[in-house]
Amino acid sequence: MFASGIISIEYSGVSTTDVPRLTDVIDSTLKTSSKIHNIQYNAHVGGIDVEGEWDDIMNVLAKCRDAVRLAGAQRVGVRFNLHTRTDKRVTLRDEMNEVEAEYTRLIWIGE
Repeated sequence: MFASGIISIEYSGVSTTDVPRLTDVIDSTLKTSSKIHNIQYNAHVGGIDVEGEWDDIMNVLAKCRDAVRLAGAQRVGVRFNLHTRTDKRVTLRDEMNEVEAEYTRLIWIGE
């Protein structure tokens, strides 16, 4: 089942100086795993946008969680908000285009 949404990988039990290193661990794991599991992703300050098959996304999330734990985090949390549809396939780009069109409409009519 195709899914898209946003995930956030949170961790604690490490010093603030370890945060960049753990961010690199997540990025490296995403790069490798996304190719294996054929998911698309975009990391940004608010989290990580993902799209792909549900099971593939879950596998990549598990790999990121495990990599952060192996890198020294004592506590790891994964928060995600994924959407699935049975009537049509909607990508993150489709959703972003819809939001941009609505913003343009609101600006145009002055709301």
